[in-house]
Amino acid sequence: MSDIIEGDGRESKWGGAETKLSDIPTEQFPLNFRKYCQLVADIRTAAYGFDDLGTASGRAVSRALTDVHFRLGRVWELIREIEHRETAN
Repeated sequence: MSDIIEGDGRESKWGGAETKLSDIPTEQFPLNFRKYCQLVADIRTAAYGFDDLGTASGRAVSRALTDVHFRLGRVWELIREIEHRETAN
């Protein structure tokens, strides 16, 4: 998990709870735009591949991967919202 989770018992290399996400260089994020785009592409490719198998099981896996894609998008939106909120203050 991440250092953002309260009470996880790990120390942040960025100075703890006072450090804003926007203070950390995005290339050092565990999930930055480049990594996000690569994950999206990989998930889409896998989903299409399973769907193309033409089986009920393949379609089920494809739907599950589509759900992962949706949830990843929500995570990315959260990251962007946090950055926007922090830089607006």
